Amino acid sequence: CIIDSAPRPNGLTLSEKQNLRELTEMVVDTMVHRKKEMEHLMDEKTRLIACAAHDLLSPLSGIRLNLGLLMEDESLGEKMDENQRELMESSLECSDVIERICVRAIESF
Repeated sequence: CIIDSAPRPNGLTLSEKQNLRELTEMVVDTMVHRKKEMEHLMDEKTRLIACAAHDLLSPLSGIRLNLGLLMEDESLGEKMDENQRELMESSLECSDVIERICVRAIESF
């Protein structure tokens, strides 16, 4: 028996076998219950991330639209130095990455 440290040459009594079965059932029930709790928590976490990603998409779309308009403005482009243009392009690239992350989070839900 896994509970004893010494062998039992005559085996377990009927009462001991029943106790062992009951203990096994309790352990299995506990494991199943904990697994269900973990699955529920994972589902909640995934749902929360998907909701947050969805909420980010609207303002992100506005940011991307404004960045696009600024980049298309030729008079503004003439006034910006190289560093400012690079910052604008980097901002647009970063917003693209964030949008892809948000979309994937929503799709995974």
